[in-house]
Amino acid sequence: SFTHNDITPALVHRLLEACPNIVGIKHSDGDQARLLEYRQFAGEDFCILSGDDSVALAALSNGANGCVTGKSSAFPEMMVAIYRTFRSGDLIKARTLQSNLNKLIGGLLDNDVGIDLPNFKSALRYRGIDIGGLRSPQRALTDDERKNLFSGLDELKKISNPADTWTFPD
Repeated sequence: SFTHNDITPALVHRLLEACPNIVGIKHSDGDQARLLEYRQFAGEDFCILSGDDSVALAALSNGANGCVTGKSSAFPEMMVAIYRTFRSGDLIKARTLQSNLNKLIGGLLDNDVGIDLPNFKSALRYRGIDIGGLRSPQRALTDDERKNLFSGLDELKKISNPADTWTFPD
């Protein structure tokens, strides 16, 4: 989705005919109709991975085999829980998990200044996992940005209902 190069289902089909060693595709733009078309053209043996965390459950429901997660990488347990819950057939709980993940990535790890990596690293520090600093041109969060992030993470833990849908270690 970031490259804005559309790979049409017809192109996927032609590529598969010409190059039988292609085994899958990462589909990142969130267009579920397109994912269904890929599945139709490529068949069930073709691996489709969603690259959009915010529609992971929808993608799984529409035939994706999994998700290449980016924005939820500081909280992989949440994506694993969505996947396992979907596979177990508990769609109501899976929707709640997806909603909680969307609150996390939409309001806390994403922001209007475009500094996702500092948010991820700070979120990991919040969890007690220090993976080091940032290299230029990235900048660390300001004290206010870090406080807002940590406060938001605390709030998300409180409002998650039921509590076991916030799969985040204490």
